[in-house]
Amino acid sequence: MERENHQQRALRRAALAAFASLCSIPLGAGSAWAGPGEIEQSNPQSIVNGTEVGNCGYPTAVGIGWDEENIRCTAALVAPDVIVTAAHCLDGVDPPMTAHFGEVFAEPERVVDVESCEINPDWDGNDPDVAYCLLAEEVLDIAPTPLAAGCESELVVPGVELEIVGFGVSSADYDPDLPESFPYETAGGGIKRKTTQIFEGIFENDYQLWMVGESGNSACFGDSGGPAYLRLGDGQVRVVGLGQQIHPDTPDFEHPCGYGIVYASTLPHLAWLEQATGRDLTPCFDNEVWAPTSACDGFAISPDLENGTWAQGCTGGGTSGLVQTCGAPWDGEGGEETTTGEEEESSSEEEESSSEEESSSSEEESSSEEESSSSEEESSSSEESSSSDEGSSSEESSEGWAEDEVGVGSESGQGDSESGGFGPGFEPERGYCGCSSEGRPRFGASLLLLALCVGRRRRRRAQLAGGGA
Repeated sequence: MERENHQQRALRRAALAAFASLCSIPLGAGSAWAGPGEIEQSNPQSIVNGTEVGNCGYPTAVGIGWDEENIRCTAALVAPDVIVTAAHCLDGVDPPMTAHFGEVFAEPERVVDVESCEINPDWDGNDPDVAYCLLAEEVLDIAPTPLAAGCESELVVPGVELEIVGFGVSSADYDPDLPESFPYETAGGGIKRKTTQIFEGIFENDYQLWMVGESGNSACFGDSGGPAYLRLGDGQVRVVGLGQQIHPDTPDFEHPCGYGIVYASTLPHLAWLEQATGRDLTPCFDNEVWAPTSACDGFAISPDLENGTWAQGCTGGGTSGLVQTCGAPWDGEGGEETTTGEEEESSSEEEESSSEEESSSSEEESSSEEESSSSEEESSSSEESSSSDEGSSSEESSEGWAEDEVGVGSESGQGDSESGGFGPGFEPERGYCGCSSEGRPRFGASLLLLALCVGRRRRRRAQLAGGGA
């Protein structure tokens, strides 16, 4: 019994270490073990008991390797030139040379060179198992899958389904004749497959997402660094984790792949990833707060659907349009406005013109006051005149009002429209005063009111032109 327990512990350590050390996986013929070894591709499977992804399915799940035949890990495209993967995939080795897009690593639809990679500086060999690589060129025709953030991350609760995708092996069986460093015979690597897992909880200082699936259904060697996708209500998906290790509670380490799996959570590392890459990897959020930018748009809907072609960008279920998952979509605002030299010159001319108008307005106001005083005297004189003179004066006043009314309307750019000139009421934003055309006053009073209205309107125009309230 003691010997059996010792063997189980040794197998457990070997399985956990093997998943975390991941040797490259040649896809040609070779021995069926993976020490600094080889994993034979004997059948077209990868994720254990998963479903093979068809043409264009989950296009942002990519394979990374050192040549066209050796896949090491899986990764996820989260920005046009950024892929994220597990730190243990890059620890102690040169960065991968290429990222392979497609369904079969050895027969990629597209190969993009890797420019550089970086491991999380806090990586201690166990956690945080997060890293990224910058691609040598942007992938612009395939919508990236953003990292979950803000209110999206609140959906990661026990019991929720997560979708895992990878190029790993489909089986791993213990063989005592194989080296202790990796005593497993494996098969099925290099084909992209998918399956679902049930999220159990976040453990190990919030670094690890523990998941279990149906019996015999899980990730395996080679799926490391691959994405765990969270599906939103409208069919969009977000990356919440990266393949890390075999589930510690696996009951049978002679057959380690099939009970459950542990993924490294990306949620605590958003700030580091954005700072290190220099890219906005959460275009709908600013420091976990909903603040959509113009890039918060056009994410894939149901990327598992096998629609479109790689030449046309793999359309899946279409794209999201402006996203409003956690609030209102981008409204077209934001960013700094630049002023050209021509605009500055125009602004200067407008200010100069405004200053001249203000000066003219002051002179006109003074003139209006004198005219008002003269009008009062004339009004007094008119009251002493005969009734016929009064009628004549009243007729002249009516004609003068009508001319001034149209004239003011024309000056304001409104012409004879209903809103132009002096209509009933006062509209502060236009500077109109409500001098009624009904029940007109006698000649002297009408001139007084006209002068006051004109002066008030011109002062208002001067204030508006000068930026006043």
